[in-house]
Amino acid sequence: MGPSQANVEAIEARALFAPEDQSNAALQPLSERLQWDISERIGASRQAMGVSAARRLRRRLQLRRLRRILGLPQFDIDRAVSIYISRRQQAWDPTETLVDDARALVSRSDGCGTEDSTGENGDSRAQQETLPSTASASTTTPADEHKIQVTAYAHSFASRLLGRAVLRDNLTAAGPQVSPFHGRLLRPFIWRDTRSMPASSSELPMLQVLRSIRAREHRVFQHLGYPAVEQPQQETIDYVHFQRGHLPQVNALLCQTFWPSIDMSEALQYPEFSIIALYKRRVVGCAFLTPDAYLTYVAVAAGWEAGGIAKYMVYYLTQTVPTKDVTLHVAATNVAMLLYQRLGFKPETYAPGFYKAYLPESSRVCPNAFFMRLRRY
Repeated sequence: MGPSQANVEAIEARALFAPEDQSNAALQPLSERLQWDISERIGASRQAMGVSAARRLRRRLQLRRLRRILGLPQFDIDRAVSIYISRRQQAWDPTETLVDDARALVSRSDGCGTEDSTGENGDSRAQQETLPSTASASTTTPADEHKIQVTAYAHSFASRLLGRAVLRDNLTAAGPQVSPFHGRLLRPFIWRDTRSMPASSSELPMLQVLRSIRAREHRVFQHLGYPAVEQPQQETIDYVHFQRGHLPQVNALLCQTFWPSIDMSEALQYPEFSIIALYKRRVVGCAFLTPDAYLTYVAVAAGWEAGGIAKYMVYYLTQTVPTKDVTLHVAATNVAMLLYQRLGFKPETYAPGFYKAYLPESSRVCPNAFFMRLRRY
């Protein structure tokens, strides 16, 4: 006798719906956390893995999670049905194409997708389409044909690359994010370091340069007649978890600091083991730790070294794995070894030519490294 449908329900004592509510309960979309929880419970149950329907459900949930990690669009059947119902009573337009319907049915999982209907501010995808239609042909004027259409940032291609901002001048998520690795809720901010201004120019010289540019202190602005702009007395450096909107700047910073062709896309699968330092919408520092407690990269942008950014990032990552020994490799001539020693790391072995496989042949960076360990017990 083969496995029955009851085996699938046996993976959990608590049913998804109460027996008395199965007939009249309204189906609700599963949250990301619940999808991850169901996938893990199916994988941990021998009875469920013996049922083809349960294995197929688990593969679909894993595929949806992978598409969310990669930032790919996902099909929303509720949205497709609502669009069909709203259009069922309308007259058929022969100029509409199947491509338009397909684009309208696809919505992004992070809320950055396009809207099918025109919003209040008139920035919807429908207004940006250049395909002719019988409804709009009668009202189109020659002046409107050459008018430049401006796409709102929330619906633009740049927002898909850089992400959506919780504030006007910040590059982080609007709310808590679910980690694909552990399923934990990650807050938008780890810490907001507030600094009083004006600070010493030797502490954060790049911050002083950016403030002077925004304040229009250069004599060129005075010559052009631009008035000076008063700057706030406090500035903040935000520490957040690694997100897809940080990826281009993080890759560029690591390639400038270490060697070319560094891609941190894999770190998006375990963002709780990473930390990014932001000044407004600019990445000024980053540090990454593997789930096995190996510190892979620690980098701070030029002009931001003396602000204690690297010290806090390394300290935070060591606290994410309080029961494991944290290990790393550092170049023999890198002054960051002094920072690691102050945080408790001790050199154990010497690895000649450790970085030789990563550095270009013309590089003058020392290829030798020290293996260091932060022991917990």
